Amino acid sequence: MKRLMLLMAGCCVLLLPGMAYSQDHGKTARELLVDCKIAIQLGDRDFSHVTYDELIHLRSCIEYIRGYVEGASVMMIIFNDVRYCVPEGNTIQQFARVFVKYVDQHPEWLHWGADALLNAAMTDAFPCSVLSRSMGGVK
Repeated sequence: MKRLMLLMAGCCVLLLPGMAYSQDHGKTARELLVDCKIAIQLGDRDFSHVTYDELIHLRSCIEYIRGYVEGASVMMIIFNDVRYCVPEGNTIQQFARVFVKYVDQHPEWLHWGADALLNAAMTDAFPCSVLSRSMGGVK
């Protein structure tokens, strides 16, 4: 057990420079908010008159959220640390709406990293019951 704790502490120390880099160079909540607001607007209208820039924002929102949700799912399984429990049938578009709603309610956190606010939004929107925590969280 002591060896495992030392190994985990060593991994954390090795990850710190990457976390610092991410803080300075990662996507901010403000940037993801712009992307996702445009993505939501596009999802609600006909795609025949969409600009190239709008498509870039759409893809940026969708791919960021998809990557985050998939990565968080793996990390929750590996570390047995379930943060939220997503019901079956949810879509990336719904996750974008959850993120936008949460950030609109907390504008004081716009300077935070997009990952931190996306985690907070998902945790707030999809809390786990004790039973679902023991069953593995993200579905």
